[in-house]
Amino acid sequence: MVRHNNQLAHNLPQLQNLIKRDSESYKEEFLQQYSHYKSTLEVFRLTPNEFNKSLDELLMFLAQCLKYMRDRILCRDKIISSLYSLIGEGDQPMPQSLFIYGHLSTGKSLLVESLLKHLAYRHSVINCIEHPSSKSLFEYILNDIKNYGNEKSLDDFKNNLKCDNLMTFIDHLQSIQSDSNVNSPIVIVLDKSERLREMDLNLLPAFLRLKELTKLNILTILISDIVWDKYFIKTGIPEPIKIFFPQYTFEEVAEILYLYRPDDFRSETFYKNYINLFLSVFFRFCRDINELRYMSMLNFNKYVEPITLGQCKENDVTTLWRNISSTLKANLEVIYLRVSTDDFTERTQLSQEIESTTKLALSFELPFYAKFMLIAAYLASYNPPKEDKRLFVKASNKKKKRPTINKKKRIAMFTHTGPRTFPLDRMLAIFCAISEEKIDINANLLAQIPTMCQLALLSLFFELLRCEDKNLREFLQNHIISDIKNLNSKHKNSKVNTVLQNFMFNALKDSNARAAKMSADIMIELYKKNIWNDAKTVNVLVTGCFSKITKVMVTCLKFFLGSDPDGKEENSSDSEDDTPDLKGVIMANKVNKKTKKREKQLKKAKQLFAKSKNKKSKAPQFNFSALHLIHDPQGFAEKLFVRLKKNNDRFEVKLMTVEVISRMIGLHKLFLLNFYPYLANFLQPHQREVTKLLQCLAQASHELVPPDVMEPAVKKVIHFFVNDSNSSDVIAIGLNAVREICSRCPLVMSEDMLQDLAMYKNHRMKSVMMAARSLISLFRVTMPELLHKRDRGKPTEATVALEPLQYGQVDAKDFVPGAEILLNPAKEHSDDSDFSDDDDEDDDSEGEWVDVSHDEDDDVGDDDDDDDDDGESEEDDDDDDDDDSEASEEDDEEKNNEKKSVKNNTEEKSLVTNKDSGPKRRKIEKPKKRTKLDRKRDKQERLARMKKAKKEEFTAEKKEKAAQISLEKILTDEDFKRIDAALIKQQVTAAKRGTKRPLVEEPKGELEGRSDREKFGYKDGRQNPLCSKTNREKKKTKAFQMIKHKMRGKVKRSFKDKQAALRNHLIHQKKMK
Repeated sequence: MVRHNNQLAHNLPQLQNLIKRDSESYKEEFLQQYSHYKSTLEVFRLTPNEFNKSLDELLMFLAQCLKYMRDRILCRDKIISSLYSLIGEGDQPMPQSLFIYGHLSTGKSLLVESLLKHLAYRHSVINCIEHPSSKSLFEYILNDIKNYGNEKSLDDFKNNLKCDNLMTFIDHLQSIQSDSNVNSPIVIVLDKSERLREMDLNLLPAFLRLKELTKLNILTILISDIVWDKYFIKTGIPEPIKIFFPQYTFEEVAEILYLYRPDDFRSETFYKNYINLFLSVFFRFCRDINELRYMSMLNFNKYVEPITLGQCKENDVTTLWRNISSTLKANLEVIYLRVSTDDFTERTQLSQEIESTTKLALSFELPFYAKFMLIAAYLASYNPPKEDKRLFVKASNKKKKRPTINKKKRIAMFTHTGPRTFPLDRMLAIFCAISEEKIDINANLLAQIPTMCQLALLSLFFELLRCEDKNLREFLQNHIISDIKNLNSKHKNSKVNTVLQNFMFNALKDSNARAAKMSADIMIELYKKNIWNDAKTVNVLVTGCFSKITKVMVTCLKFFLGSDPDGKEENSSDSEDDTPDLKGVIMANKVNKKTKKREKQLKKAKQLFAKSKNKKSKAPQFNFSALHLIHDPQGFAEKLFVRLKKNNDRFEVKLMTVEVISRMIGLHKLFLLNFYPYLANFLQPHQREVTKLLQCLAQASHELVPPDVMEPAVKKVIHFFVNDSNSSDVIAIGLNAVREICSRCPLVMSEDMLQDLAMYKNHRMKSVMMAARSLISLFRVTMPELLHKRDRGKPTEATVALEPLQYGQVDAKDFVPGAEILLNPAKEHSDDSDFSDDDDEDDDSEGEWVDVSHDEDDDVGDDDDDDDDDGESEEDDDDDDDDDSEASEEDDEEKNNEKKSVKNNTEEKSLVTNKDSGPKRRKIEKPKKRTKLDRKRDKQERLARMKKAKKEEFTAEKKEKAAQISLEKILTDEDFKRIDAALIKQQVTAAKRGTKRPLVEEPKGELEGRSDREKFGYKDGRQNPLCSKTNREKKKTKAFQMIKHKMRGKVKRSFKDKQAALRNHLIHQKKMK
């Protein structure tokens, strides 16, 4: 029995042996094994139902073809089988067209030509680059097919067919087929077929339908380096059969190079090791088999040099590598120059064959594009620069008459001036002008990164950014970034960076939008990679903000805003797509067979899932260090603001400019007073992106902005946003914006305005209520005197010692605030509690208020006894009104002392007036009667002086102690921790009243009189004070939610139940008596 194997190369010998058996046994075994060989037979389009002798002959022929091709072309067995299945049978109809594509140097043309020669088909192989017009293309194909198999002579050239159009081409093909006696098919191979896209639009569809148009057994094969999707033509074209040639792998290249082993060196293992070493260096940069074969033979002589000299043996790998390493690196840089060294020249004896420069020119064939490059170099070297304009001007333009000049000047102008040096960009400009097509740059040629800086190719890359090819620009951008990154990998190359930054500076000023935009993108990318993160790069991008090209300006503005120019949504969507399905992987691992590969996949999926989860949980980070590196932030902001007012850009561009200006003002505390009225013009609830505009207004505010400049903008926000006619969301946005502005510039708020805004603390909507309360909380810790007394809250030790700063005032301290806490010995306490009871006692002793003796010269009204009685009664009324607000400021004892001092002062002054009035005056002049408003005003002034004196005495001792500690002691980390804890505690600790006298200091008589006094408080009448309360007493302290169901049932009782309850209650009350 024959084993099942779908590979043709292994099944052919077994299939042949099966055929050679007798017919009946063959028929039975063939039917049994037909299912196994079905895939193999389908390759050859064979479906035998009965024995056929020609089948044996056909299979033998195909086996011979495969063996022949396999000996000539390696590593292409599958592709050879596919091509044979399509075109291997000459008497069968050919397919209409084939499209063969793949990378450079993958054996496409060689395999097709070898196959056609072996099959002896009439064919014509054409390189489309060599035929720029359709006429030359038609004539070459016709003459090649007509003279196929004949030796060329002069008569053949005289009898060449002429063809001008497609119809003539079809007629000639039909006549050639009818005149010839051979029935073999015709195959037309078009190499570099992508050039057909630039010719006549009907040319490519005609070649693809050539079999249909000529009605002949003809096949068109297109060979290209690009995919079929790039062949987009407006006219409809049939899609051909596509065959892909993949690149050779590392093992396949090693197998091919091994065939070129030198005959005088017979060690196979040694040469294989050399090929692996050679490909480990060159395979990454070059896949061209011819190049690799040439370089491997060139470097092998150097590799075996220590062995031939007897310095080492074949197994001494270290010595061999040291000998060849420098040579491999040098040859890697010149791999595409195709210049042979002296050793290789002597070995191949090329010097004997090439005897003169004429023979050299005839034998040395340059690549196609290298010829144009050589012509461009010649023109740039010998022609004057003025003559270059003839290459760029269209020939159809009419030439203007020029005035006659002297004959000598005319001769001198048209005489060649070379050879001279010329810039590289001039040569490339001439090269693009003389070539008729758009040329893609060779990626392999530009991959030599270490030599780019030496050859000044980086400066050339910046010049090439002006090209029209998008793929080339992206390629150049990536190579510039990677090359500069490699140059600065070990240390910063300041010399090269300076030169390249100068190129960037000039490129940003370029009139070409693409080059300027790409230069800005490169600098931003290098800054993000921390390669060019210096001040020079940032200030070059500052100039980009004033570019006349909008794209360049927007890119630079986004850089200073910290946003990604490429967009974050795409990156986030890509990251979401890359996130693995962990549940699916775990379920697949449970169901499927347990293998090491699946375990590794599960482990990798878990790591990726954890990584993506951590990435999502992290907050976005922004780098604002670029704004700190700007040399002249004030000038930058002013110029940007002037440009903003002059230019009529889109609203999005204006908004970005406003954001940059506001961020600069807030960060550097700049003075740009015209910016606030300009921004206030856009502050309307219906304005687009109004929240960002409010954010910009808050960012641009700081404590050095004059309040009178900032006040109109704040009033406009309050007028248009904080209004009852607006929705709750608009009011909340307005209040939050005012809070953010006041947190940076608190002097802009007035007392009346703040108290009006504080009224929204009881609003029905929670967002408005919370916004108003946050505004109140802000002013409680900054300027509490602007708030109403009921909104100030209970004063803390921090707010009592608070001194609001006026405009331009700086609170510079010469001590460490809170250092007085270090005078108290540190108590042993747990690490978790920074506020222990011992610390509380110490802080209470320091934070208490001290009684202050007031001056006797305070201004008090000069009233008589009658007026004093009236005034005292009125003042008592006023005191009753202000009891709540003054309870936290002064003690009852201080009030009594104050009244007594006021009364004594009035009596003394009245006596003085009586003495001064002589006997002549019979009547004492009474002072002018004071109004209630005067008395209230005097009282407020007196209380203010008392407050100020108390605050000064309260803080003076602390400042003195803190200054003493700051000067005498070197503070440690533990000391700063205690200071920070004390400062935090002061923000939440309520300010203490004046100290009361301890009970020990009170007279003994008072203590003895209080000994028999009953305890003050509620008397509940319980005989046993330790017993619990009744349910009725407990019900009074319960929450309503706990008893509402019982109360609801109590209301629903009937009249009979209410009578019974009342009767029981009265009986119970009677028993209690």
